Amino acid sequence: MKIEGYQGSNGYNNQINKKQQFHEENIQAAKETKTAPKITLSENTKKIREAADTETGVDLEKVSKLKDAIKNGTYQISADKIADKMLGLSDIQKED
Repeated sequence: MKIEGYQGSNGYNNQINKKQQFHEENIQAAKETKTAPKITLSENTKKIREAADTETGVDLEKVSKLKDAIKNGTYQISADKIADKMLGLSDIQKED
């Protein structure tokens, strides 16, 4: 079947061509730019980053003791305590 009057150009093809042209222009602009953009952090942001780098929030001594206990086979796991924590029962019992 032949469709009369079809010229091979439609809105979809136009969109594809524009997108491809935009992409090629961005690639060319990236090639011409040799330096990265300069980013400046606020003093507040710098303080937050420094605090995050220095403080891990983890008790390394406790972690070390737990690792040793697991390694030596002396770490005791209480299924009852785990179940109570999961169900929130330990908090309720403490309040009574």
